[in-house]
Amino acid sequence: MKVFLDILTEYKYNNRKEVNIKLPHKIIKKLDDLGRIHIAKEIRIQVDIEEGDAMLVEVNERSQIILTKYEDKV
Repeated sequence: MKVFLDILTEYKYNNRKEVNIKLPHKIIKKLDDLGRIHIAKEIRIQVDIEEGDAMLVEVNERSQIILTKYEDKV
């Protein structure tokens, strides 16, 4: 955890526009000026999300945002 905090502290002092720090099974991204985030290609491949797929956005009781591929089962 200390290494991760050191990376974030270093980032704050470098004043870069985008955060793209890869951790095991995690990628940290900053929102753009329109409130969007980019889901990395390796994550989209892993969870089978393609361009044009619908996403269900939920917020749980811990204020966590949950994105799920939405598949209308008819």
